[in-house]
Amino acid sequence: MSTLIAELKKAEQRLQVGTRGSGKTHKMLQHALATAKTGQVVMVIGQDQEQVRELMRHMVTLKEFAQLGPNAHVSMPAGDIQLPHPMGRVQFRSVQHPEWSWDELRMRGYPHGVPNYVDHFVYEQKLNETKGAKK
Repeated sequence: MSTLIAELKKAEQRLQVGTRGSGKTHKMLQHALATAKTGQVVMVIGQDQEQVRELMRHMVTLKEFAQLGPNAHVSMPAGDIQLPHPMGRVQFRSVQHPEWSWDELRMRGYPHGVPNYVDHFVYEQKLNETKGAKK
């Protein structure tokens, strides 16, 4: 497990593509992690699978994540980060997932009370698509 986290941290340090440095994503991930630490399951939503992996890499580099200790379980293929008991879980999904609903801005099939943290890049891409369609 610690090997996976070390690999993710190294990959995050190498990632420079698309980084604007506004801090929006960083703050969103901090809020998602803080909510999960209260015992809830939360969803973090990215644009596509590549961005979902980047969001996971970013989360494991947060100092708040490091403070959880060695019991936090990261599952890249499933897109989940299980926090130590009695804390909750962070699930990472993409808007390309068949259960994503733009009308409801949430993943269908999950209870309505599950908080969704949607990265700002997702909204920016959707706005760009909408502008392009109107031309």
